[in-house]
Amino acid sequence: MPRVDTIRRGNAAVLNALIRADLSVLVPFGEGCPYDLMVDTGLEQIRVQVKCGRVRNECIEFDSAATDQGRGRQDRARADVFGVHVPQLDRVFIVPVSECARFRGYLWLTAARNNQQRRVKYASDYAVEA
Repeated sequence: MPRVDTIRRGNAAVLNALIRADLSVLVPFGEGCPYDLMVDTGLEQIRVQVKCGRVRNECIEFDSAATDQGRGRQDRARADVFGVHVPQLDRVFIVPVSECARFRGYLWLTAARNNQQRRVKYASDYAVEA
């Protein structure tokens, strides 16, 4: 599947989920913005960077590094939240950039096997519907 199609599908899925959550969403004109969408709450603007998530080992995994065409992978996203589209689940999750590790983010679908609670992020807490 071409990369452009994946990007368009992810952006469309996150845009649709935010609109269905009754939020005002702005789409930047042109290319080169460090974010893909912006949510206007009336009090603040929240920059959204869309990411594609994959289900692996009972966990959603996604890149949390920014990508700057020409300079490659950057260590921090220049947005406020990630809009993570997971095609396998047909769901969208909103995750604050500040809550993610530098290069990879994880959301658990089930409880950790070792009963760990600290620093475990459950997907259900970040679902757009929530």
